[in-house]
Amino acid sequence: MHYIYGNIESKPIEAFNRVSQSYDTDFSKTTLGHHYRERVHERLDILFRPGMLVLDIGCGTGDDAIHLARRGIHVIACDFSPGMLNRADEKIKLAGLCREIELKELRAESLANLIEELPMGFDGLYTNFGPLNLLENLPEFVRFNAWLLNPGGQALHVVMSSHPFFETVYYFFHGRTQRAMARYKGHARVIVGGTPLQCWFYSPKEFAKFFQPYFALERVEALGLILPPPYLSGHFRRRRKLYKTLMPIDKFLSRLSVFSGFGDHFIIEFTRNEDILRSAA
Repeated sequence: MHYIYGNIESKPIEAFNRVSQSYDTDFSKTTLGHHYRERVHERLDILFRPGMLVLDIGCGTGDDAIHLARRGIHVIACDFSPGMLNRADEKIKLAGLCREIELKELRAESLANLIEELPMGFDGLYTNFGPLNLLENLPEFVRFNAWLLNPGGQALHVVMSSHPFFETVYYFFHGRTQRAMARYKGHARVIVGGTPLQCWFYSPKEFAKFFQPYFALERVEALGLILPPPYLSGHFRRRRKLYKTLMPIDKFLSRLSVFSGFGDHFIIEFTRNEDILRSAA
């Protein structure tokens, strides 16, 4: 991941279309990418049970939806990138899960369309690996989340942190102070597929405030605390044995609340609060 400085136009759809063909190779199939996704799947498996209807926002190439569908969960998976959706469709057909997963081309900002389209609400929803970091109007997204979820519904979001420990130490060590501190001001432009995209970064506390009063915060843990982020995995290919040694230590430390905001991402979970929703309406 590369950060840039200055005012440059963002074109996220084109950017993610360009990286859609290489996304699995560059991220999901790497040692670290697979580890991080497994960590998220552990939490999804606890929150969502067979027979539930779950919404995947920013589904990418469909790995999370496929994982849940294999467990008997019906998933509506949406993304704004046709390229990502095409890859997801190929993988879903190959897995024989077309009945369990429904794909939709939809921006996270356009969730209101689902409210009008679906006769029932969702039992749960999630976003994985930072699609919400691309949203400028997060409060509006949260309100639509509340109306989409059934009473007591669970929401899980994997969000890029504003204080990533490993990234900070790595770039300070290499003498790149500006790069090390890029996320600390809460926003930066990130290069994706050769295109600069505006991103916003949060601490868990800052992020949770957006979900009041519609949701009750349940749990937070760091993701990638003393392990490098996947975008740096190419620099550490010779250290795979070290990774595997550090993975259980990283997992243990990441679950301690004192470290929850210092991972490359954090996993944050909410419950839709019916009483708060009614009073806010």
